[in-house]
Amino acid sequence: RRPAAAAAALLIAGGLLASGSRGAILAAGAGAAAYGLMSRRRPGESLRPSLGAALAAVAAALAWSCRPGASVADIGRREVWRTAWTAFAQRPWLGWGPDGFEDAFRMLRTEAFVTVMGNSGHHQAYAHNDILQVLASLGLAGAAAYAALLRALARAARRALEPDANRAFAAALLAGLLALWVNVEINTVALEVLVFAAILAGLLVSLTAEAPAAPFPRGPLLAAAALASLLLYRAAGMARADAVYKAGARAQAAGDFVSAKTLIARARKAAPCESTYTAGEVNALGDWINATHVVDERLALLARADEAARSALACHPRQLHSHYIAGAAARMRADLGFKDQLVTAARELDQALAFDPLLATLLEARLQVARQMGDAARASELERRLASASAR
Repeated sequence: RRPAAAAAALLIAGGLLASGSRGAILAAGAGAAAYGLMSRRRPGESLRPSLGAALAAVAAALAWSCRPGASVADIGRREVWRTAWTAFAQRPWLGWGPDGFEDAFRMLRTEAFVTVMGNSGHHQAYAHNDILQVLASLGLAGAAAYAALLRALARAARRALEPDANRAFAAALLAGLLALWVNVEINTVALEVLVFAAILAGLLVSLTAEAPAAPFPRGPLLAAAALASLLLYRAAGMARADAVYKAGARAQAAGDFVSAKTLIARARKAAPCESTYTAGEVNALGDWINATHVVDERLALLARADEAARSALACHPRQLHSHYIAGAAARMRADLGFKDQLVTAARELDQALAFDPLLATLLEARLQVARQMGDAARASELERRLASASAR
């Protein structure tokens, strides 16, 4: 067993070093230290040494990120933390919503972040810290629920480590959870990581569960199975839609506009509120229109752009992408002679800029509309803003 364990440890260490991720390496070290402490733990002993190892790793990572002369990535991470705290301060009780951090970040990101990371539309859906993520997206109410969850897991871990028969397995599960926790204090977290953490937590809690006095009622079990099946079916459908959209994007890049139009339409039909698909379609419509000189076909494509804009605004009325899509669709009509659509384009692009006033792509689009409208004062202002943004 020892040679096999040593070989596995070397492979894992080699993979971590090859990844170059300081957070992952530090988290793995904290997890290994915690496992060493917990696997030799005696009944009744405190978990503080193991938790201390995790906290020390987090403190070291935070200190390194805040050091003088930090790298661009570390400075960017600090600015994301600062923005997350600002988002929490603005909505302290319930936050910006479970999926609202990206919207908050677009509106509140600091000029220092733009200066360091560039103005290519870089955005964040995660705060590089689970506590700040909870505070920004769910507020104090969510933070209280998260604290209760961590407390429950700590109690379950203590109980699971008591029996000698469970100790090695429980120590491995808890060490894995601690390592994941260290990592998500400084790095982004993928859905797969959250699923893995849920599995580890479920296994840990199961070690302390008592056998039920009576079989679980069949009705709730069947209802749970039906719900799980429905969710899996929906997830499979979303995966298929994503594959179809990517095929359409590849066809668009290759100039196969006939296939691209069909595939992207299929993806949007499967997931009509996925703004990425809608934005991709509207961006491609210009090429499709230029590829034909048949008036009826151009009008049909313009109608398709209008439908995409209405769909985006209906699904996500308070998101940047929706107003950008609506502005792009109106501008497309204006470019083909419907000059009255310039007012709509200006209004929608201004709405989009309200969600991200530093995004160069939006500033450029709004500047072009101002020039087409002959609005010299607005064009001059946008030129200054665009020059300032581009200089960052």
